[in-house]
Amino acid sequence: MLESVKIDLTGKLALVTGGASGIGQAIAEELAKKGSKVIICDVDIDRGQSVAKSVGGEFRTLDVRDRKLCWETISEIESKTPIEVLVCCAGVVRPCSVFGFPGVTNNPEANYGAILDEYQRENDINVLGYLNVILAVVPKMRERGKGSICVIGSGAGDVGLYERFPYCITKGAVHQLVRAAACDFTKSGATGLRIFGIAPARVLSPLMENNLNKIEAGKGKAARDLEFKAYGDSQFEGRVLSTKEVADLALFQIQANNTSGEILAVGGWKGQPW
Repeated sequence: MLESVKIDLTGKLALVTGGASGIGQAIAEELAKKGSKVIICDVDIDRGQSVAKSVGGEFRTLDVRDRKLCWETISEIESKTPIEVLVCCAGVVRPCSVFGFPGVTNNPEANYGAILDEYQRENDINVLGYLNVILAVVPKMRERGKGSICVIGSGAGDVGLYERFPYCITKGAVHQLVRAAACDFTKSGATGLRIFGIAPARVLSPLMENNLNKIEAGKGKAARDLEFKAYGDSQFEGRVLSTKEVADLALFQIQANNTSGEILAVGGWKGQPW
């Protein structure tokens, strides 16, 4: 009987963007437990250095929107040690609907610009930020004939969420990025390269905490508690996910050695979360 063979991560270099907090931090911690050498890339220098120290890794200041810096940073790292695992986790989200920001006066002209500006802000990080890093890594991975790329998408990439209009668009693009790149890898004969994604439902991360804090500041703690309960009630187990749960699924894919182009959901909603 054939047995599945997990990839041994011992000594392999893993680069995690957005690794200073939340899901990225959780994945970095799990990679370190498996013996990987981890490089944390983030704009949050203090937290990034702290996380890197805690996992016995390194920290690099990196704004994924900066195409030139992404190329230079990855080229410099690759000149010393090959990057065998890339995790793209840097991301942003802010409540915004097709009509504009919550509570904003109905001003079509002002809302028109605000919505497009917010989409541009989120797309620059959530989509182009991923591309800037991935496109800098894949040439060397292709030369070596191996490499694993884990991309953090979202359930919002497959379902519509209320007042997450720009975010849903960007995460849908991320999911297609994974599928299209995996097809290119396979058709070009680069079968040792794998790219895959995780699509979490709602996760208790700094992004969620930030949004909940804004609700509490504007409407009080009762409103915050009600919003948090609604997040949990909308999901299968009646609760919000932990970052560790997302990290566990990411590690499963990274070590699987037999998947590419897949977007695996974790958590999930009880139907369309409207």
